[in-house]
Amino acid sequence: MEQRSFTQGKMTEDQVRQIVESLGLEVQSETDTNLLVFCPFHSNTHSAALSVSKESGVFYCFGAGCNEKGNIIALIRRVSKCSYFAALRIIDKNEGVRLTVEEQVAKLKADEEIPIFPQKVIDKFQADYWKYERPQQYMRTRSIERATAKHFNLTYDKDNDMICVPVYDKNGQPVGLVGRGIKEKVFKNSVNLPSSKTLYNYHNARRMSSESVIIVESSFDAMRVWQATDRAVVATLGGTFSDKHLSQIYRSFGTVILGTDGDEPGIKFARRIAKKCSNVGLFVRQARFSEQSLFPEGCKDFGDCTDSQIRHMIDNIEHYTGG
Repeated sequence: MEQRSFTQGKMTEDQVRQIVESLGLEVQSETDTNLLVFCPFHSNTHSAALSVSKESGVFYCFGAGCNEKGNIIALIRRVSKCSYFAALRIIDKNEGVRLTVEEQVAKLKADEEIPIFPQKVIDKFQADYWKYERPQQYMRTRSIERATAKHFNLTYDKDNDMICVPVYDKNGQPVGLVGRGIKEKVFKNSVNLPSSKTLYNYHNARRMSSESVIIVESSFDAMRVWQATDRAVVATLGGTFSDKHLSQIYRSFGTVILGTDGDEPGIKFARRIAKKCSNVGLFVRQARFSEQSLFPEGCKDFGDCTDSQIRHMIDNIEHYTGG
């Protein structure tokens, strides 16, 4: 009997995503062309190392010492421990799958419990933030005012000389810390920070009863936007906009205002967010400085802008056109 090969065959993105999820592999992040999941072939719990092509299902693990790779058939067989023909049946079952808006919305309704981060750690770091001048002075150089630092509960890890920004779940319970070095531009988050499962500042934004929400990439950008506009704002904490992020947005807002970085990765990220949000019926708009540019000259993101420039951008939002 002739065996079918899917190594080079094209598949729909929905089909690949559905197969991956049916194998129990949760999408942690994605690029324009690939889904990123925790590798099931080695101990991979911090940064997703397995990349799966949205077009063909071909996978590759870029984790040190792993380097597992293969086509979609190999992925199904190795994860589910099934035969070649059983793998074909799984592909056939999902062939041409394209979720309706109603089906996509239904997928957004499941909640997931996130482990709580120790409040005592935050309390200690927060006391040190106000005890030492160094972290306060650094945040002033980032144009973060004292009231803003208090609103976002900024903390300071003296041993590592890092500003630590607490991250909370939708109910306002702490779930981790995002660390940023003062002397050197280094980043260090708390272990297993659930950044793909919750949006930064979502707990505050949802309480504002706003119809719209501004989406930025970093916690510092979110602080600056709130400080300048007092608007509902959330941050993805990187270039990932997961289905769980979408779920949070869908439940609380009707319109998203894109405020991702103005460089090429940020522009591509905005397209991915826009596509996901549009697919479930959310209105998508974009903050722009002018018709010609997303941000003022010399500025990559809101963190580089003055408060007046930020207000100008938010006051002049327009319908998102993909650019």
